[in-house]
Amino acid sequence: MATVFKKLATALDVGRPVFGLQARGLENGEEPFSNLSEMLDAYTKAISIVIPNGPLNIVGYSAGGPIAHEIACCFEDKGRDIGFVGLIDSFLPKKLNPEDYQSKEEIIIAMARDFGWDVSENIRGEELYNLALSLAVDQGIVPLGTPLEWVDRLLIETSLASRRLMTYQPKTGHFDAVYFSAQLDDRTSESLERKLAWKNYCREVTYISIQENHMRILDAVPSKLIARMIDYAIKN
Repeated sequence: MATVFKKLATALDVGRPVFGLQARGLENGEEPFSNLSEMLDAYTKAISIVIPNGPLNIVGYSAGGPIAHEIACCFEDKGRDIGFVGLIDSFLPKKLNPEDYQSKEEIIIAMARDFGWDVSENIRGEELYNLALSLAVDQGIVPLGTPLEWVDRLLIETSLASRRLMTYQPKTGHFDAVYFSAQLDDRTSESLERKLAWKNYCREVTYISIQENHMRILDAVPSKLIARMIDYAIKN
């Protein structure tokens, strides 16, 4: 969601405007995007209204990386100049089997543990949802007082995000990209291959190691480092 970029946005040069894109479905009464094409159409239209001319600098984190890359390709096809493209620990999607999909409980427990919280496998129901909400408030994703039903909308969107990308076949962009890689996570040959595969879909990719794990790569300290690198790349 767009709010995870708040720390990164505040660390960028003063006067540099930052616009976030939030998946539809997180607010009460909204219907989630049914597929990736619908999402891309909405996002490119919104960006065109806010920034109708000039080069575009686009950054995506985690599952937002493939979306940011695809947005850049869409605008490049329309003749827009693509400036900076940043992929923050974003894997190219892989085809998932039904047994690979996580339940809502598994998603919350995995997220909490990634943030260093000690969570029992037996936690369930409202206690689990309260944990997820506390986690989101603690990370500054939502404000204190956010209703508990927001968690269910978040979990639905998290699950849908993987399913939308099932049909994703990346285009090859004629632009450079910078990949910020979280180095503290367990690295397998598969994960490394999926990171390096971005070289096949950009003109050139520069890989930068960030000494943090995936879930904390946008905390205050790594965000400042990433922001400095983004500012430098845009200026040069």
